[in-house]
Amino acid sequence: MKTLLTMTLLVLPALAQDPSAIARATAACGPPDQYFEVKIDKSNHPLGQPESGKALVYIIQADESGATNFWGHSTSVITRLGLDGAWIGANKGRSYFFFNVAPGDRHLCADYPSDTDEIQYALVSVTRFTAAPGKIYYFRVRLTGNGCGSSTHPSSCRPTQLDIETVDEDKGQFLVASSRFSRSHAQN
Repeated sequence: MKTLLTMTLLVLPALAQDPSAIARATAACGPPDQYFEVKIDKSNHPLGQPESGKALVYIIQADESGATNFWGHSTSVITRLGLDGAWIGANKGRSYFFFNVAPGDRHLCADYPSDTDEIQYALVSVTRFTAAPGKIYYFRVRLTGNGCGSSTHPSSCRPTQLDIETVDEDKGQFLVASSRFSRSHAQN
């Protein structure tokens, strides 16, 4: 009887998920099978300027996840960033990148992709903002938690929560100054 109750409790959340509602909620994300190679530029710390008629957006990742590799050493988690349904870049560890965007209502998605095909988006956070020409926006992607639980294999440690949030200009400038620049390229 205990086994049946346990199985029921494990299966019910999966049955309760609405794939079409999840697709609508993650519409700001890009395709689930697109990944990025990310390099951290330790010698360059560029700052952006809004292009004429556009807004500038900084994405800063604060990795507080405690994720580790098989040997228990800290790893740098990679997150993807989507804008209006297409991936535009990725961060690794404590890093940042920036891009220009046309004015208007914009939808952002940050995700930490799943290692399995069973779950399209393992951890996702979405937000929207209205871009105005000449303005600079700062968004922090925060990974927290360790996800190891009682795992005996540190390589299975993963972040347990991901949030994307707007931060004010002062905090944004500080986060950029204390992070490394991230260069990412989509892998085919």
